[in-house]
Amino acid sequence: MPSIQTFYVEFDRPNAIYAPGEIISGNIVVNLVKQKTIRALNLSAKGEAYVRWSEQVPERDSNGRIHFRTIYYAGRETYFHVTYPVLAKSKDGMAYIPAGLNRYPFHIQIPLNIPCSFEHKYGYIRYTIKAIIDRPWRFDHECKAAFTVITIYDLNAHRERCISLHDEVCKNFYTLCCFDGTMNVEITIPTTGFVPGQYIEVTLGLRNNNNIVQRVCAKLEQFLQFHAKGDFHISSTTKRDKSIVAGMQKMGPFDQNAVINLQIYVPPIPPSDLEFCSIIQLRYFLYIILEVSGLHLNISKEYPIVIGTLPLRPDPSAPMISSPPLTSTDFQSTSNEPDPLGFGAGPSASPKTSSANNYFDAPPSYEECCGSRVNNIKEHGESEYVYGANQPFAPRYPVFNFSSSYSHS
Repeated sequence: MPSIQTFYVEFDRPNAIYAPGEIISGNIVVNLVKQKTIRALNLSAKGEAYVRWSEQVPERDSNGRIHFRTIYYAGRETYFHVTYPVLAKSKDGMAYIPAGLNRYPFHIQIPLNIPCSFEHKYGYIRYTIKAIIDRPWRFDHECKAAFTVITIYDLNAHRERCISLHDEVCKNFYTLCCFDGTMNVEITIPTTGFVPGQYIEVTLGLRNNNNIVQRVCAKLEQFLQFHAKGDFHISSTTKRDKSIVAGMQKMGPFDQNAVINLQIYVPPIPPSDLEFCSIIQLRYFLYIILEVSGLHLNISKEYPIVIGTLPLRPDPSAPMISSPPLTSTDFQSTSNEPDPLGFGAGPSASPKTSSANNYFDAPPSYEECCGSRVNNIKEHGESEYVYGANQPFAPRYPVFNFSSSYSHS
């Protein structure tokens, strides 16, 4: 019968969400059937970025036949890695964990300039706590848990990237040298800076004299670059990946003079750039596509979008915006506790103020990242017998409760 009944890491915060520079605290929980003599009970905290993928490369042998060789690419960037004992040794140089339920508290401060948590099939930025029972002449017992780090990306500090857009497209259509008609489209986006929970509002002013537009859609796309070095002394290379994280469409036919409004909800996703990480780069783009009938080519436009963790407030030089009537739930937090990262004013924010700024002071909820849940937090080459390493994990990001009418400044 195994002597260990339970062995896990417990965080003081329910969702284990922290900001750079904070102190992470919790307990190592061990439940034993009988007393265990050990060399040490250590705690290891680590933050790192890691990328890995493989590619098939064709090669021709001496007989002229083509074979495929698998090349593995990997890259690693460590932000911190500390280990220290949490259980004092006795005079004989050994430590003892008594039978029953034991809780050993820990406190560790993480550095300031570290990137936001991130998970993807080709790589991750991950922060973990591992407890190790160091046993003499035997394999060690280990347990592991991941936590989320939210690096603040304040859109107000990047106002030069959060601009309003007004674009115009004019196109003539021909079939076999015969003129089919003209289409003019005015594209308006109030701002290009958003946080999860906001709506990307796109207005299309469409003038087409022959109803050639069949469908209009807008897509928020995530563009990733992973940097790594290959084996066999192959030089560094870059892996690129694109995915659609949100979108909306409207089907035609449309009037010859139509105004089309599209609203794209920004789901829980990591912030742009992934600051302080040099092997994973993240950008977002908004694609506007107008599908036309016949053999004509569709019209597609691309605009860079910035995703932050703190919303863009109204420009102080702009006139005050009146807000709609507020209710008692306008600033209700999803928790009775103050926002752990201080993104909002907390549950004490007053709903009686009529300023639109109140929409920016309400604390966010923290929700699992859209499409980034991993099946386990095992590292490459790590043992199969680490308690908790086979548990699924997804980082959580702040999601702000904006109405669509106040999703931009």
